[in-house]
Amino acid sequence: MEAVAGLAHAYGVRSVRTDQHSPTPIKEALRRRGVRAEYVPWTNELKASAFASLKTALNTGGIELPDDQDLIEELCNLEARPTPAGFTGIATGRPGA
Repeated sequence: MEAVAGLAHAYGVRSVRTDQHSPTPIKEALRRRGVRAEYVPWTNELKASAFASLKTALNTGGIELPDDQDLIEELCNLEARPTPAGFTGIATGRPGA
């Protein structure tokens, strides 16, 4: 949580979102570090929408990322694929990743 709060402060972010994986301890830990966390369930629709927004921002230069080549390559190689259940699976297209 210290690293998350540090990044939030470095970029001037006052509020972040957390999903259904342990939201209460995450919210409390970030609150103690001066970052407000909002619980938002990570639904398939929200995941697909976030992915589309991220890809657009990456392709148009509309997002500021840390100067970390591995992170940038991984984000640029993300792919969305339909699952057999009809949902959207998002994973890196890099072999072995």
